[in-house]
Amino acid sequence: MKKLKLVIFIMLIVQLMSLDVAFAETQESLNHRPKKVLFLCTGNYYRSRFAEAFFNYLSDQKRKTKPVLWRAFSRGLKVKVERKLPVSELITEELNRLKIPLSYVDSRPTQFTESDLEHADYVVALSEREHRPYFQKDFPSVDLKKIKFWDIEDIDKTPADSALRAIQGRVTQLFEELK
Repeated sequence: MKKLKLVIFIMLIVQLMSLDVAFAETQESLNHRPKKVLFLCTGNYYRSRFAEAFFNYLSDQKRKTKPVLWRAFSRGLKVKVERKLPVSELITEELNRLKIPLSYVDSRPTQFTESDLEHADYVVALSEREHRPYFQKDFPSVDLKKIKFWDIEDIDKTPADSALRAIQGRVTQLFEELK
């Protein structure tokens, strides 16, 4: 009889301990704020917007099984205000082809400011050849060692289908590295 009571007592303690661990994990996921990836291109109209949308789509797909650890946002180093559309038609076509809702694209292109770096845990500029000079000229106080430069050129240098495939590949690779 004493052995049975001892076994029951031990089982209750084990159950209470597992409940405590589950509660702690729940609290941790509730208190967890995702880290931020900042994607930069020139106009925040094409490449960085697609990278942001694709990254956040991947993140939301992963959210179905695990808490979201990373979210993306994007900015442009030389945003043109006179754009008629909020995002390039090339992006909307590609997102439609991939069956990614257009809600993953933010409302309008946004100009980069140095304060954006304070909100980013990881920063990617999509073209080193194109974007390093912008930083050196317009944002000389930015520590360029904190920026990962990719080699995805703008539409005038690389056909859209090639650039978008390259962005998908690099974003997927980055997403896997960060998780």
